[in-house]
Amino acid sequence: MKKVTIVVFLILMYCSAFSAGEHFRKGIFLHQAVGLNIWGPNEISTTVPDEAASYNSSHALSGVDSFKITEGTFPADEPNNEWYRWKEIFDNSRPSADIRPYIQDNEFVMIMTDYYSSQMTGWGSPADTLDPTIKSIYNYKWLWRKIINNMSFYSNTFFIIWTNSPMVNCTDSQAIYSHYFCKWAKDTLATGKDPLMSRFPFNVFVFDFFHKLTDASSNWKMKSYFATSMSNSMPNDSATNIVAPQLVNESFNAILNFEKYFDPGMLTLPLLVSPVDTAKNIITNITLKWRKIPFATRYKVQIALDSDFTTLVEYENNELDTFYVARYLYYLTKYYWRVKAYNYGGESNWSTVRKFTTTLAPPGLPALLQPSDKQTHVSLNTYFIWNPSAPAADYYRLQISLNNNFSTLILDSNHISATSVIVMGKLDSSKTYYWRVKAYNLGGESNWTDYWTFYTVTATPSQPVLVLPQDNAIDVDLLPLLKWTKSARAENYILQVSESNSFQVLAFADSSITDTTITLTTELIYDSPYYWRVRAANNTGLSNWSTVRTFRTVKNKPEAPILVYPSNGEKNVPIKPEFVWNVSSRADRYYLQVARDASFSDNIYDNIVVEDTTYQGVVELQKQSVYWWRVKASNSAGESDWSSSSSFTVLPLPPSPPNLITPADGDTAVSTYPVLVWHQVPGADTYRVQIAKEFQFQTFLLNKDGIIDTSYIMTNSLQGYSSYYWRVKGINTGGEGTWSNYRMFTTGEVTSVEESITAKSIFIAPNPFSYAFSLNFTLSASQIVKISIYDISGNKLGTIADNVFGKGEHNLIIYPKKYGIAMNDGILFCRITIGSMTKTVKLIHIQ
Repeated sequence: MKKVTIVVFLILMYCSAFSAGEHFRKGIFLHQAVGLNIWGPNEISTTVPDEAASYNSSHALSGVDSFKITEGTFPADEPNNEWYRWKEIFDNSRPSADIRPYIQDNEFVMIMTDYYSSQMTGWGSPADTLDPTIKSIYNYKWLWRKIINNMSFYSNTFFIIWTNSPMVNCTDSQAIYSHYFCKWAKDTLATGKDPLMSRFPFNVFVFDFFHKLTDASSNWKMKSYFATSMSNSMPNDSATNIVAPQLVNESFNAILNFEKYFDPGMLTLPLLVSPVDTAKNIITNITLKWRKIPFATRYKVQIALDSDFTTLVEYENNELDTFYVARYLYYLTKYYWRVKAYNYGGESNWSTVRKFTTTLAPPGLPALLQPSDKQTHVSLNTYFIWNPSAPAADYYRLQISLNNNFSTLILDSNHISATSVIVMGKLDSSKTYYWRVKAYNLGGESNWTDYWTFYTVTATPSQPVLVLPQDNAIDVDLLPLLKWTKSARAENYILQVSESNSFQVLAFADSSITDTTITLTTELIYDSPYYWRVRAANNTGLSNWSTVRTFRTVKNKPEAPILVYPSNGEKNVPIKPEFVWNVSSRADRYYLQVARDASFSDNIYDNIVVEDTTYQGVVELQKQSVYWWRVKASNSAGESDWSSSSSFTVLPLPPSPPNLITPADGDTAVSTYPVLVWHQVPGADTYRVQIAKEFQFQTFLLNKDGIIDTSYIMTNSLQGYSSYYWRVKGINTGGEGTWSNYRMFTTGEVTSVEESITAKSIFIAPNPFSYAFSLNFTLSASQIVKISIYDISGNKLGTIADNVFGKGEHNLIIYPKKYGIAMNDGILFCRITIGSMTKTVKLIHIQ
């Protein structure tokens, strides 16, 4: 019977529209903001058009053969360039964003979303497709399959689809979700390995933009040197320099490769794989297989009764895969088969011809003989006999069951070469059984025969086999659970437990047990040996006793432990403390509880099992918080009481970030020996200060810790007229706090080294001061001396002196109010400039 292929005519008409040498060299790049940066120039000379020209030159492409690419902002109907919008565009459900004119006017089209893949929310589920705006991996995959499937219908246009852009400032989980999605798009979907899409269209290429700007070393976030800033993930000139050449080369190479699908000269002869030539005993629904031919879009398969293929029995003119399942072949018949390949430009020659012979017909139904249907008093070891099949069978299969749907099989024996078999040790007395047979040969198998039923003879029970406790078991409960296997034909069981293996004196006995388990009702003695055995009974008689097993009962339960560390009221305990307690006699293990409350209703660790007397915490406890802990001991006999509970306090929290005061962000003309001032942070013991030339703080000009005050005066001169960044963090026994926001300042004229003035013996006293303070300094020659007072924010409050002082020692008594300086309690700064040298002294004013 011939297979009718409805689409053959349409496929042939479609293929005839193309000819060898078809070109796809004119295209457009559709994008929004991110794409424009990659198009270039982006503060550099690199551009996509320049790279296209370079590609044409290096591949000797000119005139109509050269690649020509333009760009355009699309969709322009609204600032929404997410993947669900592109699905609507390719569904033609958004008239305001009609892509069809671009497809009609261009031979290739690049599309790019500006939405960042790193905004993805998680793995997702099928329910996400009800809301296409959900940015889950599941939804993004679903949208891509829809978009690319629609692209495949425009088979006279080549599409380049980009993966999303990475982000520089996303979370780790968002970045890894993005990595998995973009890796799936390039390595699974585009290679035809996606189980829901499988075959990937020839006219689509995936450009993996995401992995051009990130990798595992940056935790799949955009590398910072590719971003406009740490808060702006737009690609910068370095990103353009990397991506633009790769975009052009990868895309144009893919187009040139696609054009080969329009050249029949690229097709080779298909190579047949299976069945092998002259194969015999082939099933009538055989799957014919051949190797994939490069640049083939479909295959034609023919099966005939003759080598000239004048008598076709099956054919397929539009096979997309490299296999074909025959459906209408006859038994014991020789067939011939061949394959040819097609692409959009034409076809290959036929492959070499192979032949095969189908198998013989399956066997007929056997006829059951013995035991006969409804036969009674059948022996427990009996022959099962049936008549042979016609056509003949190679072997048979026998099934015996306890029910007529054969869901509870007693026997399932295959590959029986004779028409009879003896069954031994499988049947039980006084039971009804069902049996049936089917036949097999190279041609297949017969149906099952109708089942027959029979009833076996009655007999005494079989001997039980003890299961639990295992022989020589220890630490058995004082009221142990005893278990044994079910005995065939048993109606009840007899159990004996004794302290001796002679069973002359019984510790427990029961002769009315109907199950195969029992929990003793008489409590045994701690740490003592016992022996036990079981026998089965029915109205015919008793089985033999089982083998005897022995076990030893559990020891007495242990005593309560005594806690060691953390002791009651302990402070500054680490966030992952090691809990220690004393050994409890007879303990095999311990149970640890740690809670946020003394009643242990809000537990951090709840009955953690510990074999030793220490436990190293794995959960970080909350700093500056009080916890309670306790321990109890356990062995096979039971558990002790809880130990007395102890409370402890965890290390304090690290300090919060300080607020910076001066220099303020953007300050200019700052001294090259700047005074750095910040607000006090509650809980901080000391501070660390850093100054660097760049905001990433990779190279320090100052990295000072152990500062107990809220200010620091730079002792080494910075460069004049230069920009610097500074930040501060607090530190205490709980650890280091987070850095403050950094601030930038610019220095002014270079001032002289502070130590030079220090050598001239400048003294201020008292400090702290209330109304006045004395300033003492010595000059080796006459100098201009300028003395000014500043507040903690760096604001100048007034000038004390700005005149020439003679050689020798000078002692000034300074009343700030005399100079119109109004002061509140707090920190002030006195700046003394002698000639070209400056020194700043911190003052504390109190009322």
